Amino acid sequence: MVDEDLRIRHDLLGRPVEAGHETSSVDVAIVGGGITGLGAAHALRAGDPTLRITVFEGAPAVGGKLRTIDFAGQRIDTGPDGFVVRGDAVTTLCEQLGLDTDLVSPCGGAPGIVYDGRLRRIPPGIMGGLATRPLSVARSGMLPWHGLLRAALDVVAPSHAPDRDVSVGSLVRRRLGDATADRIVQPLLGGIHCADIDAMSARMCAPQLLAALATGRGLVRGARATKTAGPPPRFLTLRGGMSRLVDGLVAAMPDVRLRTDDAVVGVLPHRHGWEVVGRRTSVHARALIVCAPPRDAAALLDHVRDTVAHNLGCIESTSVGIVLLTYGRNSFDEVPQSSGFIVSPQERTLLTACTWVSAKWPHLGTGEHVIARCSTGRSGDARAAALDDAELIDRVDGELRRLAGIRGGAVQARVVRWTHSMPQFRPGHGRLVEAVRETLPSSIVLAGAGYDGTGIHACIEHGRSAATSVLEQLQEATKMAESA
Repeated sequence: MVDEDLRIRHDLLGRPVEAGHETSSVDVAIVGGGITGLGAAHALRAGDPTLRITVFEGAPAVGGKLRTIDFAGQRIDTGPDGFVVRGDAVTTLCEQLGLDTDLVSPCGGAPGIVYDGRLRRIPPGIMGGLATRPLSVARSGMLPWHGLLRAALDVVAPSHAPDRDVSVGSLVRRRLGDATADRIVQPLLGGIHCADIDAMSARMCAPQLLAALATGRGLVRGARATKTAGPPPRFLTLRGGMSRLVDGLVAAMPDVRLRTDDAVVGVLPHRHGWEVVGRRTSVHARALIVCAPPRDAAALLDHVRDTVAHNLGCIESTSVGIVLLTYGRNSFDEVPQSSGFIVSPQERTLLTACTWVSAKWPHLGTGEHVIARCSTGRSGDARAAALDDAELIDRVDGELRRLAGIRGGAVQARVVRWTHSMPQFRPGHGRLVEAVRETLPSSIVLAGAGYDGTGIHACIEHGRSAATSVLEQLQEATKMAESA
């Protein structure tokens, strides 16, 4: 028999109560069991092992987009296949979890780019989406002569960083011209975020461009001047797949309660903090960390602050997909040695990028087949999402064979879809999120890719920061209670 007060609260949220619904009390509830939520739980536990922590996850398993599957006799990542080493957040975590000896560096050659129907090698000197070595770009044929002349004006025109958030496209077009924006920056920077650079926040997605402009020397010379000393950032993965990071976190937190297949349907005020209402269970929590994507967070925080739901609902996202394909090595005149290639949006293909998995990662190149990890979907292009798996495989297989000169079709294929998975950071995004956080009570903390930036390193940092904020708040509340 479900408690009548609980039924009334669930009716307020517009969701039914399942039979056997449980309610318990915890110190911290975390909504979202992706890498941000798990990282936050790990940091909370490290800061105070006595805390009672519950993580809610609507999917059957935790890990979010860190998913590794068996394919063609290998363990293949269908979400992020590695991480850029920025600082030591991920590498330190791997050391703590005993995974550091299984970190692997890529071995594939320089990637390529498809433009005007041709697969070209990306010339050296491309940094942060900018060509810092103009001569190598000129020799590559990526830009027409008039595009090279237009880009050269950047060298002589003084510059300054804008005092407001603007789009990446507006910065690049004003300084370097349309050809550079369309042929280089859109595929490289826009491709990372599956976004249109003319609608992409410079502060969120390309702070290196703003730093370059702030030198007063333009984008190209400014980028060279602000380049940090030392080797370029490294890219690493885990032997056996990035989901091992998830497994390691779960194993390291046996006392953290993980509620999978239990989506949170709403958050309501409670005398001890917050009632976090899941589909199958509820908790009363002193503090709450919301790691759900903005569109989901908007729905579950609707009863906390009206403006929160509206502002979070303004943050858009796009759906992407991964198509895994395998080919016999005799299907190629030369087996691919590069890490892969990206495709300019102007090509109008469903294929947006291809990673030659068996060339990029040394531990995955030992099989009899060449494995291609093909990406689909970008902002404003939902064609791939409208196709069923068989149709999508057929289209992507055909496009890849044409672009890479492959004889014969794929011998094995798999599709993995990520619906509304890529946040779209429009100009002003940072201020929007700041306004949401100013509106929320201090006991509710937002964290995750959709608020502060994407990437495994960034998400772990988001989780750590959220945990620090909650720990400080709980400690302050305890001091106040003891002094009362």
